[in-house]
Amino acid sequence: MATDRSVREARLAALLAFMRGEITSREFDGRVRPPDSRDRTASRVYRMLRATYDDFVGHAVHACIDKWQTYQRIAVFLKSDLEPAIMRRRVRSRRRLYALVGLCVLVAGPFASCKAGSPP
Repeated sequence: MATDRSVREARLAALLAFMRGEITSREFDGRVRPPDSRDRTASRVYRMLRATYDDFVGHAVHACIDKWQTYQRIAVFLKSDLEPAIMRRRVRSRRRLYALVGLCVLVAGPFASCKAGSPP
């Protein structure tokens, strides 16, 4: 994946200004909104940040300790050129198998009754 330093730097500057109380949440949302970029990580960071503040009402930063630590971690991450490790694994369970069998029975039931000559 391509790293776009200018986008990351702009997001970092906006985040730090928001954390210092220099800008409100509305200004922060405007600055952190993603421009067209090939850096998919910057878009993921935007989605993570978007879930941590209220964008309907302009306000200064209000953060509990967990949210504040999240902001700090995101700021450190934006300073680097790292990409997040994404682990994709397929979850196979009996429930999924049972659901698939049940769906097949549900769909095949009306067809089987029509083929046997009984009305649906």
